[in-house]
Amino acid sequence: MTGTAKYREGDWFIVPLCDGSYAVMLIARRSRSKITLGYFFGPATQELPTLRNVVGLRAGDAVLVCLFGALGISDGVWIPLGRLETWNRDDWPMPVFVQKNPLTENQYFLRFYDPDDPGKPAGETVVRSEVVPDGPEDGLFGYVAAQIVLSQRLGVA
Repeated sequence: MTGTAKYREGDWFIVPLCDGSYAVMLIARRSRSKITLGYFFGPATQELPTLRNVVGLRAGDAVLVCLFGALGISDGVWIPLGRLETWNRDDWPMPVFVQKNPLTENQYFLRFYDPDDPGKPAGETVVRSEVVPDGPEDGLFGYVAAQIVLSQRLGVA
């Protein structure tokens, strides 16, 4: 499977965690450059999840939402789980990403990406800390970084 994995929006994957357990991830967007928007879910399980484990999960249930490179998928580290027939792209939006300005104490950048291409920036707004909306942290994760952050959020790192 190395280097040949094909995947598309709506596909679910099993993500190995730092302690040897597993979680799941849904591909919500994919660019031609293979920058991917994923919604990641717990709980951590010792047994391999099945599609039955993801039925009923919603965007708001995700413990991590991030942009990541697809090397973990193409190299076969993240295991294909399948696709639910009920996949609806509108249920899994492209979020507004947030980044704290490292040069000022109370300023944040809100970053927007093209909803059809997560690798393409679509705009940025600067806001003060009093008006920062909830949103995932901006940045591009490598697959190992995504696994580590997911493991931390699920309490298994």
